[in-house]
Amino acid sequence: MIHLLTSKDYPWLCNNCKAVLDQLVGVFQDGLMEDTDDIEAPVMKMYDDGMYCGGDHCENEKEEQE
Repeated sequence: MIHLLTSKDYPWLCNNCKAVLDQLVGVFQDGLMEDTDDIEAPVMKMYDDGMYCGGDHCENEKEEQE
């Protein structure tokens, strides 16, 4: 099985976004989602489905960029 990137790989995300990401990693690892050949598949799913705390972005990430 491919190693998927988890919340540890995205330290700039807020705790809520990290929790969502780690849940998605579990879903991908359980084989409930396809596209497991991409190590960023869980975070891309978050982006595609607007699962970040700010919808299409993490509010914490926005603050750090300013």
